[in-house]
Amino acid sequence: MRIRSLLIASCGLLILAGSTAAAAGMGRKPAAPIVRLDPEVRHGKLGNGFTYYIRRVKSSPARIETRLVVKAGFNQQDDDQIEHAHLVEHIVANHVVGNRGTIWDWVPSWGGQIARDFGAYTSDDRTAYKLSFPADRPDLLAAAIEISRGWAQGASLGAKDSQRERKAVLAEILRTRTMGARLMDQYMPQMTRYYRSWASRQASIEKTDDAPVLRYYRDWYRPDLQALIVVGDVDPEAVEAMIVKHFSDMAPLPDARSPAIRAAPLETRSGFRIVTDPEAKELHVKLLAKRRAPRLTGYAAVRERVIAKLVDAMFRERETALIHRYDAPLLMSDYDRSLTAISEPLAGEVAMAISSYRVRPESIREGLEAGLAVRRSVLAFGFTPDELDFARTFVERQDLLADRPVEARVLGPGSIMEGLVNDFVTGEAFQSWAEYEESYRHAVRSLTVAELNKAAREALAGSDRDILVVSPEKLVGSLPSEATLRRWIAEAERRPAVRYTPRPSPLALKTKVVVPAYAGTVRQTRHDAMGITKVVIPENGVTVLFKPDLELGTADPRGGQIQFAALRPIGPEIYKGDDYLNARFAANLASAGGVAGLDKFETDRLVYRNTWMSSFYDEDGTVFLGGALRDDFDTLMQMVYGRFTHVQRSDKGFAHYMKAEREYRSRPGDKSPKTLLFEKLEETVRLDFADHPKRTAQNIDRIDYEKSLGYFEQAVSNAGEFLFVVTGRYDPEDIIPIVTRYLSRLPANGRGEMFSYRRPIQFRSGPFDETIRAGDGENASVTLMYTGLSARGLAAQSRFRAFDNILKARLRDRLREKENGTYAVSFSTEVSSATGEFDTRIGFDCKVVDVERMIAATLSEIVKLQTEGPTAAEIASALELEKTHMLKRTDNIWFWPGYLLRRFIESEGADSAFLPEKTEPVAAADIKALANDLLKRDQLKRFVVLPEDPKAR
Repeated sequence: MRIRSLLIASCGLLILAGSTAAAAGMGRKPAAPIVRLDPEVRHGKLGNGFTYYIRRVKSSPARIETRLVVKAGFNQQDDDQIEHAHLVEHIVANHVVGNRGTIWDWVPSWGGQIARDFGAYTSDDRTAYKLSFPADRPDLLAAAIEISRGWAQGASLGAKDSQRERKAVLAEILRTRTMGARLMDQYMPQMTRYYRSWASRQASIEKTDDAPVLRYYRDWYRPDLQALIVVGDVDPEAVEAMIVKHFSDMAPLPDARSPAIRAAPLETRSGFRIVTDPEAKELHVKLLAKRRAPRLTGYAAVRERVIAKLVDAMFRERETALIHRYDAPLLMSDYDRSLTAISEPLAGEVAMAISSYRVRPESIREGLEAGLAVRRSVLAFGFTPDELDFARTFVERQDLLADRPVEARVLGPGSIMEGLVNDFVTGEAFQSWAEYEESYRHAVRSLTVAELNKAAREALAGSDRDILVVSPEKLVGSLPSEATLRRWIAEAERRPAVRYTPRPSPLALKTKVVVPAYAGTVRQTRHDAMGITKVVIPENGVTVLFKPDLELGTADPRGGQIQFAALRPIGPEIYKGDDYLNARFAANLASAGGVAGLDKFETDRLVYRNTWMSSFYDEDGTVFLGGALRDDFDTLMQMVYGRFTHVQRSDKGFAHYMKAEREYRSRPGDKSPKTLLFEKLEETVRLDFADHPKRTAQNIDRIDYEKSLGYFEQAVSNAGEFLFVVTGRYDPEDIIPIVTRYLSRLPANGRGEMFSYRRPIQFRSGPFDETIRAGDGENASVTLMYTGLSARGLAAQSRFRAFDNILKARLRDRLREKENGTYAVSFSTEVSSATGEFDTRIGFDCKVVDVERMIAATLSEIVKLQTEGPTAAEIASALELEKTHMLKRTDNIWFWPGYLLRRFIESEGADSAFLPEKTEPVAAADIKALANDLLKRDQLKRFVVLPEDPKAR
């Protein structure tokens, strides 16, 4: 099947290449492809202007998603309606027609989950309402269409609804006032007239005038600006009839306003600004240039997008060459852009070119000059044909999946839905995959170096320019002045440009591992109940579990990668003092020297090939994770083999890593409130905290390179203590020989401590009450933690899940809907199979003035569950959710390795680990007992993060 598909694809490429060559021979470019809507989409418009799209898509399990889209968002707000698009979204989302209660009641009633199966969002140019449900429930499809009709026109926007949802929106806004948002507030108002600061959003939403809310709903929630999109395993003709029935009676609005926004003005200027924040940890110098960018459609939009992709890829390759050095003048950012991009869109038909350079505080000039040298070389000499060839390969592999089998190039329902939403809002046609591939490849291959050089130069030469310095607060006083920075930039730009010498392509990188084919016979067992093939290599006792996903007709969530995991349930927690510190950094330092004959920077560049590997020696486990496409899977296994059998020592790599780690640990920016909360929680609750030195800048110097590598070698000295898991879309008979070839050569000596290791008790007993002062603003962050030994031990997992779902729903209803004090509530319960300890956590953000009220409400709901137990309706909802719990869990592509390790250890390697979990009956008494066992008041550990007093700074 795969060979046949590749032959067909190869023939297609030959035909395309031949026609292109013929056209070139006649002195003209081949004609641009026609860009049109995917013919498999059933698309129409009703007499009142209402639009619909229906696309049948198979998935496993079969599901349907509906999305009501309004072609209006933040950009359509009047000056007295700041954040009102968001407020209307909240009010409308709660409107559910019929006797179904609220959306919060209806979704769980059939086993759905909020966020996964219901959600709504507002952005600059759109508002959308989503429902997702099983395809074998026609009643849910009918209900979803009725609910969407109510959202479209007919929702009640009364004063009570507005008041309640204003609090919910405010809670959401408060939650998003992060460092990034605070920095944007300082410079984005100068970038675009359509940006609204956090303070203006809060002030607007705290008002009580509902007239602007009603006006927004009336102006923009009208049929000519709305569409219903249905994607999934449906009968398009039947769905079309339902849409016509329910949406044809919607009344159009006379004298309707146009949603088009005015073009933002551009100026001829050169601005300068320094922005800072207490939590900022990195120093960036950003060069910004704005230009006019009219909205395009059809092939012109495809071409413009490809231009940006190719130019950005060529800039990325040149700039990362500066970062992939032991004496790197520029650094890669942990949380911000750190390279050049030529076409960042802004509202009002404006695009912005950004060159963002993360520099060291002590060498700002050197870093800036290095980055500007790249720009200068591009402006003077342009990119080369060889660079364009590499960029084409990279972009085709990234956007056209050109390095994957034809059968793997399948768009998932989510991608199709987003494409159709964009088709409706922007007019950019959602194409079939075949036609998208044709038009995109046409653009990639027809664009010339001269055209791309011209685009790069025009983007960098915009007349509306800014220099933006993003700095940690504690560095501002020592920064060079605007005049000094401008002088450095002017001097750098006057230096002669130097032609760029490309690095060897990452496609040519090869390891130095040579391992003969495996000549033995493995013990292979098939466990059909979970779709697992268990392989035991008799020569060393290594166990490998193969868990393939063979749903070839659906999109691959791993993007075509075969993913590999090796897991050992023992970590550096067993050590104390400096031994712990050296062990904790062991995996990082082992990686610093590279692997399998490749240095650290070469292994980083393998990401271009979708090939990667990471190793972690975390607190309670040793973990290897990696991924590669099928054609490069041998390379991945060679890296795994190299990591287990030979640690590459590199003094330069060690010095480079230690310098970066020391800089990271001693950054001048304050830690985020969330980080400080986590550290305080660990310090307060964990019994072994005193034995484990903190990973601070001061303690970094206590690391001994040789000892650290020794600890890593010790951790991987017995491969029998690891469980190996291979997931992805593959044929086991194809992959088993490759895996066996390399793993059969690993050193192993039985199971070691895999089953016998007994983790000590980790958590302190008793209550705690801790307050942490960090950050600013009005928001507090609350974590309520319960720990102890569970009297019920490892109860049936289905009962734990029911308990989680019931209490989570109660707390969401109480804290969000009734108290209106928070936007989201997190709740989780874990019981350790090693110690029998439980760790139950409740978390939420709220206003400082609401902290005690919200905690009291939380404890009230807990007591109520402990004394009265759950209702019959809650039990019924939990049982419905249980039917789909594996669907949600397996959405996480790394779910299976951890899950199988737990099952494998609990069964001590017996085949019972590969039987489906038993779903035990759940009764009200079970939930009540768990509430009393896992939420003991005398074990409550309360942690509250409050804003720092500005006077204390």
